Amino acid sequence: MEISIEAASNQLAALGDLLRDVQEAALAKATERPMTEIATLFSVRHCDQFTVGWLASVLGVTHSAAVRIADRLSGEGLLQRTPQANRRFVGLVLTEAGVAEADRLLAIRRQVLTDLFSGLEPLLLAAQPLAAALLQRHTTSELVSYQRCRFCDEALCGETCPVDRACQRLPSNGAG
Repeated sequence: MEISIEAASNQLAALGDLLRDVQEAALAKATERPMTEIATLFSVRHCDQFTVGWLASVLGVTHSAAVRIADRLSGEGLLQRTPQANRRFVGLVLTEAGVAEADRLLAIRRQVLTDLFSGLEPLLLAAQPLAAALLQRHTTSELVSYQRCRFCDEALCGETCPVDRACQRLPSNGAG
């Protein structure tokens, strides 16, 4: 039975929903944190130039919501604010405890994806070029790259990250 392009696209979209749902369920079970806090931990973990304004843009929340997220994580000793040369901006970095929490949650994410794809490794590797092509094609700015990878375990991609490769070809617009 032959499948149409529309049906294949629809199934891939449903797969995207499944992947997000499985990850979010595992992370919700492991912590009572909202996904915005988890995305903050992951995002700041892999970037040394995060600011509250950039966080708001990456998460798609208001500046005041990003401040509240930073306040909660800072209050738990997971995040600290750092002074910036331009005093209008407040930098964000993870503390040692924040790095440990981000790494713990990334390990949970990694395990749930390993379990999900168990026994399907050849299909997964065959689908990887499609995933890379779509990610590259739809990385149109540095901000989009951070939005796309806000739940990523960037250490796994390394130099093979299609979003990084696409971003490197774009004019730099800085994180700030």
